[in-house]
Amino acid sequence: MKLSKIKNIQITNTGALILFTSKYVFKFPINKMGYYTISQEKYSYMKAKQDVFFMNNILPSGSFITGIKTLRGNPIKKTEELVRIDDYILEKLRYSKKYPFVSAEKIIDYSYIHILINYNVEKLIQNYLKKIYIPNTPAHGDLHIGNLLMNNGEIAIIDWGGYKKNSSFCFDAFHYYVRYYSKSRNKSWVDVIFSEFSISKEAVILSKIAGQDIETLSIAYAINRASLEIEQFGDIKKLKHNQKKKYVKIIELCQKKIIESSNDV
Repeated sequence: MKLSKIKNIQITNTGALILFTSKYVFKFPINKMGYYTISQEKYSYMKAKQDVFFMNNILPSGSFITGIKTLRGNPIKKTEELVRIDDYILEKLRYSKKYPFVSAEKIIDYSYIHILINYNVEKLIQNYLKKIYIPNTPAHGDLHIGNLLMNNGEIAIIDWGGYKKNSSFCFDAFHYYVRYYSKSRNKSWVDVIFSEFSISKEAVILSKIAGQDIETLSIAYAINRASLEIEQFGDIKKLKHNQKKKYVKIIELCQKKIIESSNDV
């Protein structure tokens, strides 16, 4: 979710206005897309609050008229807080192994990218995902440093619009690290995921704990991420030309990697 900031007000690219006060954060819809995304966030928040996987890390939130009001936590800034985030993510990854392992094809909804690909590419991706087995857990859907806060000394998570009951925390963990890595280098995750990030310390740790090689995990993540981002807009027809180019590039990169991996067998 990209933001345009003016002092204590932010406007997102999904049609919401965010107002910060000393104690609360208010989110209002400013157009039709905003109504859709905030309605989705309200619904997802209620589901996540009842989920044992996340319930201890949810910052209290409430609805008012058409908006959302959330307690304002403290942004993650200190080194020791970043270390606690690392520990939290690795602990959740290990805990997720207690959940059933299923093929990625069963938990990735790629119907949102259907219009961007032809039948042969769709079958190629589908068959590849069927061979990848990962823990079937709930997922936040957009776990990054901006959605993690400290609240009374404990880690709290906000912005539940992308929450999925049927997903995998592997995608959350991957998203946190690839986004943190790319942002710190002022690059898009699309430009680093199959290159420099794949040999990073974070990628090696993720691969080891998830039990998948990093390229396999990267392909599954990239397809899942593209679907989630397009879903935020509610309709692929609402995407701008440069946004469509981004997702087409992702799919082409995944297609190339899948073909290369099959040739290596």
